[in-house]
Amino acid sequence: MPKVSQKSTTRVSIGRCGAGRPTALSTRYLHRSVRKLHQDQLLDLTVIHGDGTTTAAKKGGDNLGCSGHKHLKGDKVVAFCNRHCNVIVPFVSAPGNRNESPLLRDALPKLSQMANAIGLELHGATISLEGVYDCRANRKAIFNRGMIPNIPANHRGRKTPKRGRKQRFNSAIFEERFRTIERVFAWEDSSAACCFASST
Repeated sequence: MPKVSQKSTTRVSIGRCGAGRPTALSTRYLHRSVRKLHQDQLLDLTVIHGDGTTTAAKKGGDNLGCSGHKHLKGDKVVAFCNRHCNVIVPFVSAPGNRNESPLLRDALPKLSQMANAIGLELHGATISLEGVYDCRANRKAIFNRGMIPNIPANHRGRKTPKRGRKQRFNSAIFEERFRTIERVFAWEDSSAACCFASST
């Protein structure tokens, strides 16, 4: 198991607690953290895990929406991290009632901007995502940036198999999400809880 670095994850989470989205200060901290990891050769981007989560807004705020699936009012974010649980892109925020799938196409340009800013090479990297992101537009957006999507097929209630060639999918890489991006969101939720407790 690779050593986990919590530096960039913790900073961007704490910066997000107050306003429901990354602040300019937390974004600058994140850029510096990612650059430092890259300079120290600790940034492994062969596999990038992405996902979204919804956080309850216990004290109100802006950019909020009611999530019928989770039965709460809050905001939704999409984030990317590497195999060492380092957040490498600022969170993309939206109201809680938004679908996660289109948000991926807003997050990918930020990933490219971060890579260009600090001299990272993303060509050939694998983007591992949940089945909710399985659509032609998302796969095309990933391919156009020279990366490889690793997304399980979303059958969407079909009773017969979809025609055509099956998409490439590596289940071993997908299973890594439970100790990478899901761990990042657990840290984010803990940080948000601490911020809420300290402000009451």
